[in-house]
Amino acid sequence: MRTIRRAGWLAALALGLAGPALADKTDIIELDNGDRLTGEIKRLDRGQLSLSTTGLGTVSIEWAHIVRVTSKATYIVELQDGSRIDGKLDATPEGGRLVVNYRGELRVVPMADVLWLDPLKVA
Repeated sequence: MRTIRRAGWLAALALGLAGPALADKTDIIELDNGDRLTGEIKRLDRGQLSLSTTGLGTVSIEWAHIVRVTSKATYIVELQDGSRIDGKLDATPEGGRLVVNYRGELRVVPMADVLWLDPLKVA
């Protein structure tokens, strides 16, 4: 019986630790030089976007060099005027603008107006 409990505990621990490690890294960042990076956006703060990638680890990218962002995850976005909006992130075809999609309601904002973004934690 003790072995069964131990095996169950180890399986639960392994699954609990695998969740964050197996998180989708499907966010796409396009830079002004044409490069594209795929990973998981961790946050934008003080002009630096942190992106967790499979091959490079976590990299910091200057927000001013990013022209397009796409993410299926939901983020809280703070703008220069102090307002906050949340939703999934999409890019416009011409770049330089961010589409925040909250339940089908689209809000297009210039990327230069975005000061901060952070993943929305769902409890």
